Amino acid sequence: YCFKIYFILFLQLTNLMTNSKYINTLNIVYLGSSGSLFGSASGLKARLIARALIAENVNVTIVSKSWNDSNKGISFVGDTLENEGIAYCRVASELSRPSNIVKRNLLKYLLFIREFTELKRINKLMSIDAGILVTRSFISMLFYRFVSKILCFSLVINYMEYGSAMVTRNKFSQKVNDYFYERFTFKLVDAALPISEVLKNLILNVNRGLPVLKTPVLVDMNCFQKDLPKWDYKYFLFCGAAAF
Repeated sequence: YCFKIYFILFLQLTNLMTNSKYINTLNIVYLGSSGSLFGSASGLKARLIARALIAENVNVTIVSKSWNDSNKGISFVGDTLENEGIAYCRVASELSRPSNIVKRNLLKYLLFIREFTELKRINKLMSIDAGILVTRSFISMLFYRFVSKILCFSLVINYMEYGSAMVTRNKFSQKVNDYFYERFTFKLVDAALPISEVLKNLILNVNRGLPVLKTPVLVDMNCFQKDLPKWDYKYFLFCGAAAF
């Protein structure tokens, strides 16, 4: 609920609500998600954001390039995820992940064309107001910026990781990508949703005038069945993978 309020006010104050006359008709697409809805951190965050907005009568469609999830026991009715009301457009829904790396990478680029077609279809059904994009690829960001310009909706980048600070991103291609991403992305998008003060300051150092909203932590407490002890002193609750 709080996320919805912050996000709606954010769009209103930054004049990103270009198509809707009323808040209840706000149409959002969640873009760039390629992981499983249940088997990846990005997929889970997409679901939590979508559920928070849907709870306040905002239309949310997750457009995903993830491979066929049928072997993971995930039940769908058409393109809608059961029991959560999420419109989930899977551009690779009938495709299984190719074992050949060349075929897999080729198909990834072909899926961009299919994704553009699906976004055009969605835009005809309900004029898209804004797209929330999650990607670390500068090329992908340029693609979605191009699509958003053609379909006339605003692009909001979900900024979660500072690539240049990651010691594991030491390949030449990764360094080139991070260089362009961190210097030009925030000059091309309409707004940004960083997850920390550090990332927020990095964005503002690149583009001082960009509308920025630091998103709150999103947790579905219904997933935790155990009763937490009611301690009368301050404590630290860690939520995440032990590998971190």
